[in-house]
Amino acid sequence: MKSTADFVSSKLPTTHEIDLLQPLHFLAGGYGVGKTSLAFRMALQINSFEPGRAIVVNYSSDQESSWTNAAIMGARLGVEVLPASSTEDLAELVRDSGSTKLLLVDISTYNESDIAALQSSFNTAAFHLVAPSDACLNNLQRLSRAHPWTSLMITRLDSTSFSWSIYQVLVESQIPLSIGSRDPSLTASVVVVSAAQLRGLLDKVLGAIIAPEHEAASKLTNAKSRTTMERLGAAQQVAAMH
Repeated sequence: MKSTADFVSSKLPTTHEIDLLQPLHFLAGGYGVGKTSLAFRMALQINSFEPGRAIVVNYSSDQESSWTNAAIMGARLGVEVLPASSTEDLAELVRDSGSTKLLLVDISTYNESDIAALQSSFNTAAFHLVAPSDACLNNLQRLSRAHPWTSLMITRLDSTSFSWSIYQVLVESQIPLSIGSRDPSLTASVVVVSAAQLRGLLDKVLGAIIAPEHEAASKLTNAKSRTTMERLGAAQQVAAMH
């Protein structure tokens, strides 16, 4: 178990520190991976030190369907939220905010052509791929290869489910780690994710897999020992009767 964990963790990429001097950060991922909540957590944490600096931008070509939830969440948490439905809209927001604001753009990878267009238009921005710890391999693998990413952000670090996918993609792609979320509460701070932390999760999972096997093997050995002793005892009784 230790050898396996040592080998996997030695292949994981390093941690990339989020550059808060960079005014434009994209958080991209599929539906339900936790990118929106992670964007709001980041905004809350940044604004606790510099009130009003971080703004969440809801980017979607179909604003009617995606804007409502973001606006409600922003109002509840006290974080400013702005809509953008095109690269032109976003460029205008960037010009208006200047270098005094930090824009956290929440964007779905459902329409991948948006990602390519945005990376072309905002080539100095940071693009972070967001994935849960129990991500599906095929989709995450495809996204990791399709675009250049500044970092990989991992959500649901507290999940009881486990997937090798996140480890396999990190080893293959070497996308730097950055931050993630553990506590399901929206007001909980983000956490720095490192190879050492993922190693700890791996130890926990491997222990959960291997410990029952050891226990089962031990019970089987004890059962066989008891059966052997019972047979010897029976043979001795028969011999004594004769």
